[in-house]
Amino acid sequence: MHLSVAIPRVQLLDSIIDIVDRVCLELDLDMMASPKVQSSFMISGEASWLDYFSSHQLSRIRRTLLRSFGLDVEDFCRLHPLVLLNQLSGSSISQTENYSIDQSIWNKAKTLNKQTSGLEKVEEQMAVLNTMGMNEMAKGIGSIAKNTSKFRKLNLKMSQAYRQEDVQRLYQLAKKSIAVRRGLLLKERNFRMAERIHQGVKSSDKATLYAIGAGHLMGKNGVINLLRKKAAVEINPVL
Repeated sequence: MHLSVAIPRVQLLDSIIDIVDRVCLELDLDMMASPKVQSSFMISGEASWLDYFSSHQLSRIRRTLLRSFGLDVEDFCRLHPLVLLNQLSGSSISQTENYSIDQSIWNKAKTLNKQTSGLEKVEEQMAVLNTMGMNEMAKGIGSIAKNTSKFRKLNLKMSQAYRQEDVQRLYQLAKKSIAVRRGLLLKERNFRMAERIHQGVKSSDKATLYAIGAGHLMGKNGVINLLRKKAAVEINPVL
């Protein structure tokens, strides 16, 4: 989630980046701009996820989302529906909060010549998300168009939980967002990220900042709990 945080937290992050040797986010942000990664968000062939809707349904969805979020679904017809879903989430939050903390961390690390990397590859994230299928994601977009106020309220609640640092509340809300299965889709990614953090801790004595989305932290299958089960990893709260 791309949100602003209280200034003390930004200052705390800066102080942590100053003292670590490496910074690792969910994804390598330098790779995100590569043509190969950008092409992974494109739909191959002549089919489009818009084809799942009748002309009447598409007209209604297009009109509603354009009015409510300023986004035209036709602009996303050749892109993976996840791109539109993320844009809708961002557009439902005040522009003053549309601030990328992960990009800020990455830029700060680059400025200080820290080693930077990602826990996952874009292809891995996409593979998990694609288990939903285009049809299900298209239905999710249709559901948003049917009840834009509900979608907007959910995202605002997530924004509020994020600012209040209520990670348990954020975890519960994240499971409800972007169709009905996003909470389930977190699980596979949590296991992968926890394992790679564990391997990184075991294989190197370099101090590393691992920065991942707050929705991945809590729950039985959250990254924190998964790491607590692994040998040679001690988890202690610092805030």
